[in-house]
Amino acid sequence: MLIPLLKKERESLSIVYSLVLQNVVDRLDKAFKAFFHRCEVGEKPIFPRFRGRHRYKSFCFGKGGFSLLEGKLKLSKLGIICA
Repeated sequence: MLIPLLKKERESLSIVYSLVLQNVVDRLDKAFKAFFHRCEVGEKPIFPRFRGRHRYKSFCFGKGGFSLLEGKLKLSKLGIICA
């Protein structure tokens, strides 16, 4: 993947857990595949919209990248989240 290269180019990406970035890339890929599929079958294509940081309110962690410490959630590269 190109994510390690992008992290070197943009330092702001280095503070984000890599599996979160991979999930964003997967979502983007899925959106474009659906767009091109609609083009091929003759449906009205709807171009994927950019979702700025204020509209994109979720992220996914894989099987790792988080742990429970004394009843509090610790997320990789984010720290402890108080409940």
